Amino acid sequence: MTVPPPNSTINDPLISILNLARTRLNDKLKSIVATGGKILDTEDAFSQTVTNAAWRWLQELLADMGYTPLKQEVIITGIPAMTNQDPSAQQFINWNTFFDGTNYQSTPVLPSTFVHPLKIWERWTNQNQFFPDEPMECWLDGMPSQSKSSTYNGMWEWRNASIYLPGSSMSMDLRILYVQYLPDFVNSATTRWYQQVCPLARCLEPFAWRIVHEYSIARTPSNDAEAAEQAMAAQESQSKAAEAGAKLMFNRDVKMKQRVTVTRQPRSGRGGSGGGAGYYGGGY
Repeated sequence: MTVPPPNSTINDPLISILNLARTRLNDKLKSIVATGGKILDTEDAFSQTVTNAAWRWLQELLADMGYTPLKQEVIITGIPAMTNQDPSAQQFINWNTFFDGTNYQSTPVLPSTFVHPLKIWERWTNQNQFFPDEPMECWLDGMPSQSKSSTYNGMWEWRNASIYLPGSSMSMDLRILYVQYLPDFVNSATTRWYQQVCPLARCLEPFAWRIVHEYSIARTPSNDAEAAEQAMAAQESQSKAAEAGAKLMFNRDVKMKQRVTVTRQPRSGRGGSGGGAGYYGGGY
């Protein structure tokens, strides 16, 4: 996956998000017990842990709503032809391996940020053809058997964290629209985790609030019932503030998509006039 280079106007430095979280912890959360040291110190492994927990939560919520920056597309070329002529045989591809119907192969594989597919198109390899407008059919709960003399797959199923195909007599290219998640903030050879820039645009508010929420959960007093009740009330408020900020981020997508007339696609991807232009997959 290629992450676009950060834009200083719309991408928030992670240290700015942490500073806002610290400010809110100091000023707003009097129910939190004293920690005996700096709050969210950048050299503390605990700070990195709660930041990444908040980061994953934010992506989960946005992906569930259908946030466009968490969609990605990849073209995987040279899917080998089916090697097993049994009509019930299938191929599959995942992050680690490709099964051609008989043997496991090290390539091709799915991108490391791949979470699950949304739509898949196919074409013959090395034929310089367009991918068709209509995607392959997404089957639920088991694909039917198919003759291995077919020159197309025509269908796919997401099962066991793998894309299953009936197999084609031709080598195929797959164009896959999928949900991606962005990696955690970790140290690199040249950059500390907190010196990085957040790749999602203008997420300071919800991200900071969620960090506050994660921190306050860990610091909820266990020996003072009244303080614990106050802390839990504060945590509910923090969670609501984070969700409200995430919804504002998602509304950028909504306003853009409202400019286009769309028809919701059936869950299976089958039916209607096809899954090409004019279809919108809603919140995934």
